[in-house]
Amino acid sequence: MTPKLSTQRIMLREIKANDIFGYYEILSDKETMNQFGGPVMDNDIDRKDIVTRMKVEREKNISYFWSIILQDEKEFIGFVRLTAIRVIISSFHLVLWVTI
Repeated sequence: MTPKLSTQRIMLREIKANDIFGYYEILSDKETMNQFGGPVMDNDIDRKDIVTRMKVEREKNISYFWSIILQDEKEFIGFVRLTAIRVIISSFHLVLWVTI
């Protein structure tokens, strides 16, 4: 299970089904994916597979995704991905994408 983190303004929590449209909006943007890495998501099959892929990555300790939610509005505004990078020493790389 991915831990939940929060402040007065935002909450970082595990992805939920209703977040998928926000993830899809971000991950289907060509410019964003050029920076993020990976293919642009452009069909319903990609949308269906995203949650499964994130869960598999978490279970294999490859990466962890948190949805960024505004506390007051309970609105999805982006996500954080923490990825394990295996070199000589394990370290972590933080990627943050937020829609405005």
